[in-house]
Amino acid sequence: MWLRGTRRSLGEALRAMRTHRGMSQKHIARAVGITPSMMSTYETDKCEPRLARLRQILRILGQDLAALERVLDGGPVEATPLELALEQEEAAQVLLEKAFGRRPRFIFTRRSPAPMADTSENP
Repeated sequence: MWLRGTRRSLGEALRAMRTHRGMSQKHIARAVGITPSMMSTYETDKCEPRLARLRQILRILGQDLAALERVLDGGPVEATPLELALEQEEAAQVLLEKAFGRRPRFIFTRRSPAPMADTSENP
């Protein structure tokens, strides 16, 4: 656990961001087009990636240079905007289920298709 204000190395920050996302070095390396051992050398501070490669790694991690700077400064690895949106959606689902006693019919999830409009003309 890092104390706030403790400066991390680039390798430590990359490892923290990768493990936070639950990704392996192999996964990141393949996505970026490098070997897993090269990813390991980045994380152990044996060498540093060029800026273009660093941006590729951050993109795979769903982060940007500003997020990297916060982690380098000892801050926590923050969730990506997509992760935050999914957490908010799940929290809203739980609240609505508690309020209605069941899942409301007007809430759409990724697992259920959107309802079809009733096109019948019966009154």
